[in-house]
Amino acid sequence: MVESGSIFIAGRTSSTDLPLTASAFDTTIAGQFEGFLAGISSDGSALEYLSYIGGASNDFVNDMKADTTSGRVYLCGEASRVGFPLTSDAIFSESFGRPSFVSAFDTESLNLLHSTLFPCSSAVIAVNLSPVANGQVWISGTIQIGGGNSDNK
Repeated sequence: MVESGSIFIAGRTSSTDLPLTASAFDTTIAGQFEGFLAGISSDGSALEYLSYIGGASNDFVNDMKADTTSGRVYLCGEASRVGFPLTSDAIFSESFGRPSFVSAFDTESLNLLHSTLFPCSSAVIAVNLSPVANGQVWISGTIQIGGGNSDNK
């Protein structure tokens, strides 16, 4: 359980010995890099939650936003094609190329609420996200096609 007012931190790591908490969503690092989500007490004195998030290969969390209005923590980034944690309401549950992901966790329990992939034949890189209204989120990023980049929002 994470206290109200907690500080959230997310990113990627290659560390295999993070001090994961008992309620960790994912306890193993599968690739060279894995995404992670951490919750720290509002005064910075205690680690309340720490978990990896990822699939069978390298996964990168590129952005994280906490939305106190909806009670969600959103993550976006690059996902492995195999084994990335998805929910039953995923927009895309299968992928090819190098997909991006968007996941939402409950800010109190840190249960995974929603998680989906965004497939592309080359690579889709979700770089930024911004919660708007009613639990919706805007995502921006880059599509890599044939070695070049095309910024899209």
